[in-house]
Amino acid sequence: MKNIIAALFIALFSLIAVRPSGAGQETAMDIVQKNPAFGKFMSAVQGKATEARDIGNLYEVIYEQKGKKNIVYVTKDSRFLVFGALIDRTGKNITKERIDDLTRINFSDIPLQDSITIKKGTGEHKLVMVTDVDCPYCRKAYEWLQGQDNYTLHVFLFPLDFHPQSYEKSVKVLCAKDPVAALNRAKSDEPMKGEKCNAGEDKLKKHILVGQMLNLSGTPLFVLENGRKVEGLNKPELEKYLGRKGLTGGKE
Repeated sequence: MKNIIAALFIALFSLIAVRPSGAGQETAMDIVQKNPAFGKFMSAVQGKATEARDIGNLYEVIYEQKGKKNIVYVTKDSRFLVFGALIDRTGKNITKERIDDLTRINFSDIPLQDSITIKKGTGEHKLVMVTDVDCPYCRKAYEWLQGQDNYTLHVFLFPLDFHPQSYEKSVKVLCAKDPVAALNRAKSDEPMKGEKCNAGEDKLKKHILVGQMLNLSGTPLFVLENGRKVEGLNKPELEKYLGRKGLTGGKE
C-alpha cells in the first residue's frame, strides 16, 4: 500500500513539474474577448482583434479594420471601452507612438527605382510621397516641398476614383521624357503635353501597387526613411525630419 501511495505521489509531482508555468492563466486577449461591449464594438466597426496586452490600468487592444491597424483600450473592470488618444502625464501621445511602431514600413522594400525622383540640395533626407495629381492637398504639399531643401523625394502616383482626369494625367506624366517637368505641369493644372503610352500605363500599375502595399487611406501619404508614415501635409513632422523650419513655401 505504501508503495502504491509513493508511486502516485511521484506521478503527481511529475505532472506538476512539467506543467507550463502559464497554463490555465487567462491572457489579456482572453479577458477582453469575454467583454460583451468589446464584442459589440468589433462587430460595429467590422474589426478583428489581433493583439492585446496589459498596460497597467487598461488593456490595449490592436485591431485591424479594412487592412488598417487601430487601437482601443478596455478598462480592467470591463465597464468601459476607451477609443482615442492616450496621453501620459508628460504630454506624450502613447497611442500615436504605438500606431507609428505598428505601421512602420521597411523602406528598403519600396521599389524606389520605379518612382519619379526629385533631388533638392544634397539629397540627404530620403522620403516617399504617394500622391494624386489632382488632389488639392497633394498640390499644397508638393508646393510646400519646393521651399524645402536637402532631400530626395520619390514620388508615386495614385489616381483616386473621384478625380476622373487624374488617371490619364498620371499616365501622361509617366510617358513624358521629363517626368518631373510633366509632374510640375500636372500639379499646376497646366495643359498636359504628349499622349498616353503603354509603358506609362505599365508604370502607373506599379505605382498603384506601392500605394496598396502601404495601405493607403488617403493622399498625400509620406514615408520617411526610418519607415515612419506621415499622413497628409503634417508640416511639424516633415520639418522635424528634414531638419529645418526656416522655409515653409506654399500656403496652408
